[in-house]
Amino acid sequence: MNKFVLRQSLILLLTAVIWGVAFVAQSVGMDYVEPFTFIAVRNVIGALVLIPCIALMDRINKRQDSKSGANTIKNKGNVRTLITVGICCGICLFTASSLQQFGVKYTTVGKAGFITAMYMVLVPIVGIFFHKKAGKKMLAAASLILSLESVVSVLAGWIILHQALTPRQIIGCILAFAAIVLVQLPNKADKTE
Repeated sequence: MNKFVLRQSLILLLTAVIWGVAFVAQSVGMDYVEPFTFIAVRNVIGALVLIPCIALMDRINKRQDSKSGANTIKNKGNVRTLITVGICCGICLFTASSLQQFGVKYTTVGKAGFITAMYMVLVPIVGIFFHKKAGKKMLAAASLILSLESVVSVLAGWIILHQALTPRQIIGCILAFAAIVLVQLPNKADKTE
């Protein structure tokens, strides 16, 4: 396994761990605050982190535009479209976050993590109906992330929240982890690329 593949695998593992532990944090947060309060605090923290990033990126873009001589004109149509699309995205994000947060409140961490991660599999499938092609690697990566994230969510709930695991859940974790390991094995097609 070369360094690039190892690095990408570690990034994939880190992503799954962050997602899995985040569901435990959401579940524990529901013991102290209501769902809308949790969402508001989470979004305020996100905004406080993003505002300096946006300012920095604007500064970098202005420097690059002045060096290249590009003229950035903002007309009213573009700004109006940006605001309209931003409001629509905000409404969708609020609705999705609210539904997810109420779901985390009334179910286990593992189930909430699995259901939420299903979008990685559903997006390429829905894309087929819009005549967008998803390659085999994309579908394999989506199912791999879904499996790994679900295992981490279940195990984090078991370790941190002391949720009881049934034999069926333990076997499911073992099978999902086995699938993760099998997908990482090299094959002849990888060597030719």
